[in-house]
Amino acid sequence: MKFKIGLPDFDPNFENNNSHWTKLNSITGSIIIGIVLGIILAFLLELLIKYFSLCSDFDFVVIRNIYLFIIIIPVHEMLHIALFPNSKNSIVGIALKKGIFYVTTKDSFTKNRFLVVLLFPLVILTIIPFISLFFIKSDLLANVALYNLIGSGVDIVTFFHVLKLSSKHQLRFNGTKLYSKPATI
Repeated sequence: MKFKIGLPDFDPNFENNNSHWTKLNSITGSIIIGIVLGIILAFLLELLIKYFSLCSDFDFVVIRNIYLFIIIIPVHEMLHIALFPNSKNSIVGIALKKGIFYVTTKDSFTKNRFLVVLLFPLVILTIIPFISLFFIKSDLLANVALYNLIGSGVDIVTFFHVLKLSSKHQLRFNGTKLYSKPATI
């Protein structure tokens, strides 16, 4: 695993040298849509927490526990890496000017594996903590679930972009761009 400050490296010759790889829809557009989706879903999850869990007096104020959000971001990204095909080839990065923390690899993924990688942090840091709120009262778990859900919006949008591909596709990154190609048999 390597660490990088700045955006992931982009190979401008990648498309010319790899004619079978096709760039998926703009990830930049997905980021904006994903953040909005994450905020909307967090608002809805907060309502579920207030009305159906043991945390009926819970009040989510984003700024109040912002330190949790700062802690959850790298944990969320490391959960993605846990399911990468070869974590030794992984790159963990932070691009301060863009305000993003990311993980990437030059390895390719099967479609199904990529879908699982996308949803893994959502399951571990949002769904499981939310379910546990029906058994224990914990504002900490409620905050973790909500902050992670805001950050998972981009993963959810990307999940649905990738879901449209046939099951025989592979995916890989070049810089911040996501590419797919039919799997070779």
